[in-house]
Amino acid sequence: MRRLFQELGVEFIQNLGEKLANDRDAIEAARNPEIRSALQKLAAKPGDTNRATLFRDWLVGLRILKSHREELDVQFRLDTVESKTGALRDVVIVSSKVGLLEGIFLLLDELEKQSGVLGATAVVRYLSALQAIIDALPQHLFMMLAITPDAMIRYSAALPAFRSRLQNPIVLQPLEDESKAIELAKFYVKHAREVAEKSRSSESGGTEELLSEAEIRSVFQELRRTGERRADIGVRHREFLDVLHNRAEGVISKHPG
Repeated sequence: MRRLFQELGVEFIQNLGEKLANDRDAIEAARNPEIRSALQKLAAKPGDTNRATLFRDWLVGLRILKSHREELDVQFRLDTVESKTGALRDVVIVSSKVGLLEGIFLLLDELEKQSGVLGATAVVRYLSALQAIIDALPQHLFMMLAITPDAMIRYSAALPAFRSRLQNPIVLQPLEDESKAIELAKFYVKHAREVAEKSRSSESGGTEELLSEAEIRSVFQELRRTGERRADIGVRHREFLDVLHNRAEGVISKHPG
């Protein structure tokens, strides 16, 4: 939640204050009375950087200081998931009312890694926060999650209500066709080359292929045999790309120049 408010930034809050100065009725869409008070203060002094900064700091959950009380007329710190979720809902809804923000696009990749860096209790809190955001912004949120099937099963067991909030699941089927695997590998190579071309000078680097098509085909066949031994129906995308990445890194390390 803190990261979302940081991403909005001070400039966005200044713009919101300027919009509200011409449309104070939109402030009534906020449910939290302290949010309404703070928005009224922003509208009363539109474009003020100091007041916008204090508002941002309050939203991210920093402790209440005298300046917050005087400039924003707020008394309570936003230090719980519920209070922060409510504040996010109010800011997004009000911003939508004045035509400043249509909604939030939230992309979370490799969600399964949370269980590797967080304890079980912390994972449940994290998922609960995501669920709260979904519930708070049903019409103003587009959330895309990338997660392995195994992790989804674990997370669903830890917080059954979480999975029920997700819609339109897209299941990425394992690679069964060798030509599709080679096409996927070439796509990533092409993208990496385009990025490299933009970031390097014209006289640096080279264009030599790190992995030949034969090597890519060999990797796929090797992984397919490994998958068959564990009864997999194909080759997992991540395993395939990880092996290719490691082999490419090995080639690069042997030719550092």
